Amino acid sequence: MYRRGVRTEFFLHYADRSDEGLSRLPAEARQLVNLGDSLQTLSRRQIGLSGVSTIGFQLTSLGIPQAFALTVAEGERTPFLLWARGQETILDVDSPDDVWMLQLLRCFPEPAQAVFQSPDDG
Repeated sequence: MYRRGVRTEFFLHYADRSDEGLSRLPAEARQLVNLGDSLQTLSRRQIGLSGVSTIGFQLTSLGIPQAFALTVAEGERTPFLLWARGQETILDVDSPDDVWMLQLLRCFPEPAQAVFQSPDDG
């Protein structure tokens, strides 16, 4: 998304906020890391993306647009996965950006239009 001109910030899990955690990220991603408190920088003009995350679930419960990119182990069957299969906000990690963008536009029309708006558009 960053390469498409979409403003992108990464808020790392608190366990990964160390020099070692940052060094594991590609240099291109490191420059997008925001070490601030993610819950203090919320906006209705954002779409959060996470894996399975308690903060992601909190954001969803607050009505903040939040989608989840999940990987599923071969043969994995849990109540969470049964729930996730029925959610429109679950993104396939193997899908290309265009598929994610279309899905986010469908799930969150107004915020997605604002987020994906080209800097030259307004």
